[in-house]
Parts: sequence; structure tokens; C-alpha cells
Amino acid sequence: MNSLIDTFQPYVWSLAIALIVLLGLHLAAYIHGYQFLVYRCYGAIIASLLVGASAFWWLPLLVDSQLAYVDSFFGWVVLATCAFWVAVIAYLYLHPLSFLLRETRD
Repeated sequence: MNSLIDTFQPYVWSLAIALIVLLGLHLAAYIHGYQFLVYRCYGAIIASLLVGASAFWWLPLLVDSQLAYVDSFFGWVVLATCAFWVAVIAYLYLHPLSFLLRETRD
């Protein structure tokens, strides 16, 4: 358990700031009438899919590796799962942001 805490300790402030930005973005959009399941923005969906697809390129670089070194089925499953979650997180940021930017144009 102690090694898990030591692993995440350098990233706690980055994760806290990212969470505060995400919650602030959703709160600001909610105040302006944003509803997650009602509002649709295909631009946010496409952009988040592109960010998730780009993760196949930059995630191996993040750990000083190359895509050519992913040679096992388990490695591809892990890379695809990480890319999926990158797309989900990008969507969680881009969806309310697109609502707020659309609101300022109307």
C-alpha cells in the first residue's frame, strides 16, 4: 500500500488541478443550463475520438517505448483500453466546453 502512495505522490497536484478544472467546467455549464444527457455536440464526439486515436501514438512515447514494441495481445489490450479512457476523459472536458462556447455565440 505504501508503494502505491509513493507512486501517485508526484502526480497528486496535477490530478487535483485536473479534477478541479473538470468539476468547474461542468458546474459553469450546469449553471448555464447544460444537461449531459440532453445536449448533443458531434464536434466534441469527433474531437474526443481523434484524441483517443492519437493516444496510440503518444502513449508509447510517454513511457519511452515505441508502437512497434507492442507485440503481445495483452499489450494491445492495455494500449486500446488506455486510448479508450483518454477519449472518455477528452469527451468529459470537450462536451461542456462546447456547450459553453455555443452559449456565447447565441
